[in-house]
Parts: sequence; structure tokens; C-alpha cells
Amino acid sequence: MSGLGLPQINFDAPRLLAHAFLFEIDTYLNHETKGNFVRWMDDIDFAVQDIGSAKKILRGLDELLLTRGLRLNLGKTKILSSEEAKNYFLPNENRYLTIMTKRVDRLIDSGLDISDEKQKIRRRFKKFLNLPHIGRWEKVYKRYFTLSTKTKDTFLEFYVPELLDNNPDLRENIFRYYGGLGINKKRFEHIRNFMKEQNCLDDVAIFSAAKLLTDWTVSFKSKIKREMVDLAVSIAGISPAHLISSIWLLSKYGTSSELVSILDTTSYLWKYSSFLSRQVAATIPKIRDLRGDIFEKIFAETGQLDALRILYNLDQLRSKPLSKAEILYIMHGSKNDYYPLSKFIITLDLLSSPHIDPSIRNKLRTDLIVRIKDPIYIQQINRIRI
Repeated sequence: MSGLGLPQINFDAPRLLAHAFLFEIDTYLNHETKGNFVRWMDDIDFAVQDIGSAKKILRGLDELLLTRGLRLNLGKTKILSSEEAKNYFLPNENRYLTIMTKRVDRLIDSGLDISDEKQKIRRRFKKFLNLPHIGRWEKVYKRYFTLSTKTKDTFLEFYVPELLDNNPDLRENIFRYYGGLGINKKRFEHIRNFMKEQNCLDDVAIFSAAKLLTDWTVSFKSKIKREMVDLAVSIAGISPAHLISSIWLLSKYGTSSELVSILDTTSYLWKYSSFLSRQVAATIPKIRDLRGDIFEKIFAETGQLDALRILYNLDQLRSKPLSKAEILYIMHGSKNDYYPLSKFIITLDLLSSPHIDPSIRNKLRTDLIVRIKDPIYIQQINRIRI
């Protein structure tokens, strides 16, 4: 739609807004196409028997949108012949992936071997790569990543470096794929090289890559743990998004001193930025004993009220006995069984608080060690003196 649009992100608000605002469009298209249409947010595809019918529907659609202060985006509106639509939408490829996904799900649920299915998917993928890179080609590529995440097949690793550089729309799928496979040296190098590239202007991709790095389970004695810290130091000054990523990495993999060092050397970037100062404030539990009071003074001097509110809320949380709801919050993880970094940082603050009964803190630590699977988190929790 011309001039207006909705963010294509995995939030409920834009989806709800699209459905509420465009439900009349659905009714119109359902009637005119006999149900032969698909709408994703504000992107619409429909099929009819001839070009005349297509033009008629587009005119009616544009007139309906005008009553809502919208217009069709003519630059993105296309009328395709059946052959062009076949090349554009790749229905055979999508049909194959749908059938294969259902088959893989059934075999996995039954505890059966999927080696043959993996080989078939690989062979089909090689043929897919030879198709013209037009239309829904990237969306089909995403489905191969989704299916290979499900089968835990590593064959797509080979294509990841080039895709990260040249296909921004595939990055989120790559990160989910690597999240499902888990960390190894090659995958870490792929993400590290992407993070160090100074020509990536996609902040969302940088944040997603950093989240992948902090979600991965890394052995405490692994060389990769040290390389995570080295990466954090090397990228801190590239951009605000890289600085936040550096802070996340050091909050998990670095020492308190290493985190303080980065915050000191980059203070010129964050102390006058409300957004960046909030990120720094959120890490205070990690560095409270070292420099917490100094950073609080910087927030006050530069007028960073949001950062000061975060510190106030953290102080309030650790200055009183924990409620049942707060304990449930600390113990709850995520649907992927990752323990969120943000929650871990708050947990450090609570376990080290002298205002919370030691027996409560000891029990919470014992329960967390059973609940949390990440050895980096467990090691840090065990170091806290209660």
C-alpha cells in the first residue's frame, strides 16, 4: 500500500491492526475471487481466470482502500500470467516442502529414522538452487531452513556466509537454524565474521546475531568462551547496535572487570543516549560491587531518567523479600529452554542481595542450578557468596 505499511515483525500488534483495519478487504476479495486469495498483513495475492477480471478487482480494491485513506502501491502491484505465476510463486516447491514437513513430523513423533528424508531434501534443494531467483524464491529458501532446523541437517551451513552478506531477508531464518543446531567452531566463525563486518546497516540482524551468541550453550572451559569476549571487545565501537551486542556478550561471557572496561571506553557513546544508557543500566547487577555507584552518578549528571528508573526498580526488587510471583518469574525459562540473559542478570542481583533471607537465596540457587542448563550461568551462580 502506497505511503503506508505495517512492520513485518513477529509482534501481535501489527497483525491485529492489519486484520482489524482490512477485514472488509478480506470480505471483498473472498466474494470476487471465490475464496482464491491470500493476505499476509498488508500483502495480498489473488488468482482469477483472466486479466480483465484481475483489473476489475484491482480497481474495486483501490476504491475500497480510498475510503480508508489508503491506495494500492502500484510499484508493487503485478498481474501475472499462469506461467509467470508458476515461476513467481513456486507452487510445486511449496507443495513438496509441505508434504515433506508433514512426513518428517510424523516420523519424528514416532521415533523413526529420517535419514532417507534428509537425503531427499538435499537432492531437491540442489534442484531448487537452479531455479530463477525471482518472486517467492527467498521465501521458499526460508522453508528449507525451517525444515532443516527440524531435521537438524547441517548441509545448509555451506551457504550461510554468502547468504548473511547478500540476502538480508534470510538472516533471521539462518539464526534460528544455527540456534537449533547448536554451537560449533564453524558456526561461531560465521556469526563472528558477520558481526565484525562494518558495512552491515541492519541493526535488527546485529541484535539477532548477538542473541544467538548468548543463547548458545558454551562450555565454561571452551576456547570459544574467550573468543566471545574478544569479539565483544572488537565490535564495541562499530555502531550503537554493536555496542549493545558487546554489552550482552560481556554480561554473559566476560568478567565484571571486562564489562566495566568496555563501558568506560565507550562512555562517550552511551552516556548521552537514552536508549544506550538503559542498556548499560540493565547490566548494573553484573558490576554493582565494582562501579555501580559511579555509573549511577553518570546517569544523574547526564539526565538519563529512564536509566535511573531501571536502577530504582532493581533496587526495589532486591530490597525486600521475594514474592511467589517473583520467584516463579525467576524460575521460568523460555519455550526453547534457553534461560534469558536479561533474567539471569536480575537473578545475580537477587542472589547477592543482603536484604533477602539467606535461606531463600540458597533454595533459589539450588532450584536454579537444576532448572538452568547453561554451564556459564551455573558457574557464575555458584560463585555468589550467600
